[in-house]
Amino acid sequence: MFSERSVEDYLMQYPQWKEADLANLRDQFMSFDINEDGLIDESELSQVLDTLGDKTSDAERHAYFGRVDQDMSDGVDFEEFLELVHSVVTGNADAQCGFGKVYIETATNTAACNDLDVTEQLKFGLL
Repeated sequence: MFSERSVEDYLMQYPQWKEADLANLRDQFMSFDINEDGLIDESELSQVLDTLGDKTSDAERHAYFGRVDQDMSDGVDFEEFLELVHSVVTGNADAQCGFGKVYIETATNTAACNDLDVTEQLKFGLL
């Protein structure tokens, strides 16, 4: 579930991020949380990975999910998601599978969209 922690708390824990980064990460998290329950469950992870063309097996996905779901709640909450993103960005997690791959793909696409001017964004239906 989404924590009641303040943005300032997160900025203290992750000083390399700005408030806008946290807002983008929260939006990204919410886009993966298909049923909008505040958790990304294993089924939702699989749906996102399938959409991205990931070919990992169900067993690999299950094992990866188990490593990310640190509190074993059968769902990845926002704080676990932030910790994973932090690990991927700092090179301490595998960016080639699971949420690491999802984060890298989404961050790359978002950066490409942000590089477009308003006219180009309108042309491609991004606004």
